[in-house]
Amino acid sequence: GFEDLMQDGNYGFLEFINAVQTKFELTGLFRDGYCNIYPIDRLHTGDFISERYKTLIHNLGQAYPAEREMESAWRLGKPDKTPVNYYEDGFKSSVNVLNWYWGKDVPDAPYISKPIDELTRELRLFTSVLDSNNFYRMTASHVMSDDFVPYGSEWGGQNNIYAYMLGGARGSRIDAHPRLAVGWPSGGGPDVSRLVLRADDNSLNALVYSFDDKLRNLEMCLFRINDGRYKIGLYEDPESTGKAGAAIWTIEKDLSRFDVVTLPVPPRKSLIIKVEQIKSYLRPSELPDLAIDPWDAKWSNDTVTAIIHNLGNAKADKLQVRLLDGERVIGDTMISRLDAPTDFIAKRANVSFTNIPFSRNLKIIIDPENKVREILKGNNSSLVVTSNFKSNDSLMWSIYNNNFEQAWLELLKDEYGDDSKTFTINPKELGF
Repeated sequence: GFEDLMQDGNYGFLEFINAVQTKFELTGLFRDGYCNIYPIDRLHTGDFISERYKTLIHNLGQAYPAEREMESAWRLGKPDKTPVNYYEDGFKSSVNVLNWYWGKDVPDAPYISKPIDELTRELRLFTSVLDSNNFYRMTASHVMSDDFVPYGSEWGGQNNIYAYMLGGARGSRIDAHPRLAVGWPSGGGPDVSRLVLRADDNSLNALVYSFDDKLRNLEMCLFRINDGRYKIGLYEDPESTGKAGAAIWTIEKDLSRFDVVTLPVPPRKSLIIKVEQIKSYLRPSELPDLAIDPWDAKWSNDTVTAIIHNLGNAKADKLQVRLLDGERVIGDTMISRLDAPTDFIAKRANVSFTNIPFSRNLKIIIDPENKVREILKGNNSSLVVTSNFKSNDSLMWSIYNNNFEQAWLELLKDEYGDDSKTFTINPKELGF
């Protein structure tokens, strides 16, 4: 259940998981969508492949994890194309999460929580075992976690507490089907209790209580609602019965799946969050999703180059890409067509702008006039960096840029310092 920390705005843990899954790429043993280790060891090394589907959920709209899942999804039904460790249920999880993102593998039935009195009893029992003995068992005793499951968790790796907060299960690594109703990108954490009472395609009801002494701006990302006009509100619930009383804050706005709403949660007040559809809008069953990652736009020798991805399940035609210097437009170009990766093979296009002096304010925007309806709009722009840009984690940056020779040099430099210059790197010998 630790992976669900990311759905509560824990970006430190997100960075940790992303680093683990990305730096494994450097070994070449987890590339191309399957585990190359044979025979597989008793610690289930291949599970790193089947667990990776979660990185798409936790990095919504980012091309790198989505296209990495396409590599695994492509292998489903092709054991003859997978030299070792054909893992059908693991590959199914990659297929399922992409279909979930495309709106195809989503829940039909509403999520309905247990009655509040039953949940209260369960949570009391859960907290009763959070003592020093259990803390020792889960940490310093070095007991394998599978051998010790505290009350409130299940053997499938699903933490009930997070399922209650997210309105559904994320799914295990075996033929996973995400069933999440909501995520909380920011403003939550241990000081803000949340419990989803009911969620479906047109509404959401949840309890919320902030232990903070000041107002919290709680971000709520809606994972399963249909497009429409919605009323969103915070309502009094002084007896914590789950029944909404007087409204303390409401707003109306158009919402689509994956949109984020900021809720001004006052301190130490039992409240109900209500999301109610007022008017429904038609949404195409297939949509493109145009994306550019932070490492995809580069400047070198007065030329800006960029990689544009389509992560959706519909093609995009006559796609405009714009280059800005601050607010000033300095270039436009067109992509005639960008197909959809429904065959689980990444679809990308390269664009370039010449005679561009460098500026720290250079920015690429896809579809600047908002003419293309998409799954997500928050992944349509990126700042332009120099080709020799150094990030806080230069090893990961090199992997993201598919420069494995440089990544190995960075790794050796971290490990051996100046002595790393004595090593010679041949990417072909490493399988890249």
